[in-house]
Amino acid sequence: MKTPHQHAYYIKAWADGEPVEYLTQEGWMPLFKGWSWDNLHVEAYRIRPEPKPDLVVYYQMNLNGICSARLGITGSNLKMIFDGETHKLKAAEVLHGR
Repeated sequence: MKTPHQHAYYIKAWADGEPVEYLTQEGWMPLFKGWSWDNLHVEAYRIRPEPKPDLVVYYQMNLNGICSARLGITGSNLKMIFDGETHKLKAAEVLHGR
Protein backbone atom coordinates (compact mmCIF):
# COMPACT_ATOMS: atom_id res chain seq x y z
CA MET A 1 0.00 0.00 0.00
CA LYS A 2 1.28 3.42 -0.94
CA THR A 3 1.85 5.86 1.94
CA PRO A 4 -0.13 9.10 1.71
CA HIS A 5 1.56 12.42 0.97
CA GLN A 6 2.97 13.98 4.15
CA HIS A 7 0.58 16.95 3.75
CA ALA A 8 -2.45 14.91 2.68
CA TYR A 9 -4.64 16.32 5.47
CA TYR A 10 -4.05 19.92 4.35
CA ILE A 11 -4.25 19.08 0.65
CA LYS A 12 -7.70 17.53 1.18
CA ALA A 13 -8.84 20.41 3.40
CA TRP A 14 -7.72 22.97 0.80
CA ALA A 15 -9.45 21.00 -1.97
CA ASP A 16 -12.65 21.06 0.13
CA GLY A 17 -12.48 24.87 0.40
CA GLU A 18 -10.85 25.27 3.81
CA PRO A 19 -8.59 28.34 4.15
CA VAL A 20 -5.16 26.69 4.45
CA GLU A 21 -2.08 28.78 5.27
CA TYR A 22 1.64 28.08 5.21
CA LEU A 23 4.34 29.42 7.53
CA THR A 24 7.59 30.98 6.36
CA GLN A 25 10.03 33.38 8.02
CA GLU A 26 7.68 36.21 7.01
CA GLY A 27 4.71 34.68 8.87
CA TRP A 28 1.49 32.89 7.88
CA MET A 29 0.44 33.29 4.24
CA PRO A 30 -2.65 31.96 2.39
CA LEU A 31 -2.22 29.22 -0.19
CA PHE A 32 -2.85 30.12 -3.82
CA LYS A 33 -3.88 28.24 -6.94
CA GLY A 34 -0.95 26.33 -8.41
CA TRP A 35 0.76 25.88 -5.02
CA SER A 36 3.57 23.31 -4.77
CA TRP A 37 3.07 21.17 -1.66
CA ASP A 38 6.72 20.19 -1.68
CA ASN A 39 7.98 23.75 -1.22
CA LEU A 40 11.22 23.62 0.78
CA HIS A 41 10.76 27.09 2.34
CA VAL A 42 7.57 26.13 4.20
CA GLU A 43 7.95 25.45 7.91
CA ALA A 44 4.35 24.32 8.60
CA TYR A 45 0.76 24.30 7.37
CA ARG A 46 -2.46 25.06 9.21
CA ILE A 47 -6.12 25.72 8.62
CA ARG A 48 -6.57 29.44 9.23
CA PRO A 49 -8.14 29.95 12.68
CA GLU A 50 -11.36 31.91 13.04
CA PRO A 51 -10.60 35.54 13.91
CA LYS A 52 -11.31 36.52 17.49
CA PRO A 53 -13.90 39.30 17.90
CA ASP A 54 -12.88 42.76 19.08
CA LEU A 55 -13.32 43.55 22.77
CA VAL A 56 -15.35 46.66 23.62
CA VAL A 57 -14.84 48.07 27.12
CA TYR A 58 -16.62 51.04 28.67
CA TYR A 59 -14.92 53.16 31.33
CA GLN A 60 -15.91 55.94 33.67
CA MET A 61 -13.15 58.49 34.18
CA ASN A 62 -13.45 61.13 36.89
CA LEU A 63 -11.86 64.58 37.06
CA ASN A 64 -8.81 63.20 38.92
CA GLY A 65 -7.98 60.95 35.98
CA ILE A 66 -9.00 57.80 37.83
CA CYS A 67 -10.57 55.30 35.48
CA SER A 68 -12.79 52.34 36.32
CA ALA A 69 -14.20 49.71 33.97
CA ARG A 70 -17.98 49.44 33.61
CA LEU A 71 -20.14 46.49 32.71
CA GLY A 72 -22.29 48.56 30.39
CA ILE A 73 -22.59 51.94 28.76
CA THR A 74 -24.68 53.49 31.60
CA GLY A 75 -22.56 55.98 33.52
CA SER A 76 -19.59 55.53 31.19
CA ASN A 77 -17.85 58.41 29.47
CA LEU A 78 -15.17 56.50 27.54
CA LYS A 79 -15.45 53.62 25.06
CA MET A 80 -12.35 51.66 24.02
CA ILE A 81 -12.12 48.96 21.35
CA PHE A 82 -9.30 46.41 21.50
CA ASP A 83 -8.29 44.11 18.64
CA GLY A 84 -9.40 40.54 19.40
CA GLU A 85 -6.19 39.05 17.99
CA THR A 86 -3.45 41.41 19.18
CA HIS A 87 -5.26 43.00 22.17
CA LYS A 88 -3.96 46.37 21.00
CA LEU A 89 -6.13 49.46 21.19
CA LYS A 90 -7.91 50.05 17.87
CA ALA A 91 -10.18 52.96 18.75
CA ALA A 92 -11.25 55.17 21.63
CA GLU A 93 -14.30 57.40 21.86
CA VAL A 94 -15.35 59.98 24.40
CA LEU A 95 -19.03 59.52 25.22
CA HIS A 96 -20.86 62.78 25.96
CA GLY A 97 -24.02 63.23 28.00
CA ARG A 98 -24.03 59.86 29.74
